[in-house]
Amino acid sequence: MTTTLIGHPEPDPHLSDPAAERRLLGAILRHPSIGDHALATATATAFTNDRHRAVFQAAAAVRGRGQPCDPAHVDAELSRHSSAPADPVTIKDLHQLAAHAPPEPVAIYYLAIVRDLAALRPKPTPAAPDTYRAQGDTPEGMPPVPMRGFLTDDD
Repeated sequence: MTTTLIGHPEPDPHLSDPAAERRLLGAILRHPSIGDHALATATATAFTNDRHRAVFQAAAAVRGRGQPCDPAHVDAELSRHSSAPADPVTIKDLHQLAAHAPPEPVAIYYLAIVRDLAALRPKPTPAAPDTYRAQGDTPEGMPPVPMRGFLTDDD
């Protein structure tokens, strides 16, 4: 007897993998080809940590100007912006990220993890207020459930 889940789980707002984010940032700082691929594939919103997001944005700015995306250039870009996170990233942190970077094929795996977790997180919709959530009901008038869908018996 086989059972199949039809439907999809509700998005989890806390889906993140900080270790994958750190390894991806290290690979961006160490391997130029990974940096190009990551900057074309992921966005800053894929990173859940403010420090990681700031490093990614600085790396994208450096790469956009055609400069090498190494710790020194990214540190200069971070120090140039006043909108840095409350806990600033130091040049020592950037060198540590680059020193612990995985090999290029493994870095692609971490890029996929960061990108896919970002896709699974719910997207904020400021234009459409979520009035039914404030009332505790879904649009169908039913109480919210953690999983929408049902199981079918395939036999």
